Amino acid sequence: MKISFITIFLIHSFLSFSQNEGLDAVINWKFIDKVKIYDNPKGKFIEAIQNDTISENFISLKIIEVKKDFFRVQIGLEMSDEKLNGWIKSGDYVGAYHKSERFPMDLLLYSHPNKEEENKILLKNWNPGFITILDFKKEWVLIVVNYEGVRKKGWIHKDSLCANSYSTCS
Repeated sequence: MKISFITIFLIHSFLSFSQNEGLDAVINWKFIDKVKIYDNPKGKFIEAIQNDTISENFISLKIIEVKKDFFRVQIGLEMSDEKLNGWIKSGDYVGAYHKSERFPMDLLLYSHPNKEEENKILLKNWNPGFITILDFKKEWVLIVVNYEGVRKKGWIHKDSLCANSYSTCS
């Protein structure tokens, strides 16, 4: 029996996924382009997936691994049981929302992934919106947000994020 490269890749992705908790995220519901899925970073194109804004069926994903400008993910539309495994290019369209959105609110970011860090970044009167995910390490997520017309980068605990395009999780 001959097994294809794609079959081996999907089995490997499934086994690796089951061993790694990962990070829940969404593709911004405003993102109208297709998200291309590859077999490895800068590798062979497998498939593309797109938000269905008419039916309000948006893309959710679990980030399993980060390599430079790519995320290894399990990805699919919320209202579908079909999930794809592969690599997507990171970008402003991959992220989440803050769980306790208040308009405005103060947002505390850390320069390193721990709460003991002395170099804290306090964004006073921040207007919550889509939060771009850049990286994650265990319980911590490196994010970028817009604040007073400037992009601010820092670490936040993953429990502060809501990977849901339909609710703020608060």
